[in-house]
Amino acid sequence: MDHAHILSRTDEILPSELPDDVMTGDIEHAMQQDGFLTFKQLQKQLVVRALQKANGRKMAAAKLLDIDHRKLGRLVEQFELEAAWK
Repeated sequence: MDHAHILSRTDEILPSELPDDVMTGDIEHAMQQDGFLTFKQLQKQLVVRALQKANGRKMAAAKLLDIDHRKLGRLVEQFELEAAWK
């Protein structure tokens, strides 16, 4: 949006001045291109890294993340990581 605002020659930003990602609703992709990850993407990365470091042991991974093991279990389910860590 900032980019479109700067390049706009009027006070109004036209749809044709917006990036394709914004127009198609693929905001997540646009954020990744800017080197920016969403909160969910960061959460998933943290969960995966903790599980890797803990060799798949959920209790140990939860301790590394300083969260309750039940919360970690919900995150593993949410991110569909069950198969990778059974």
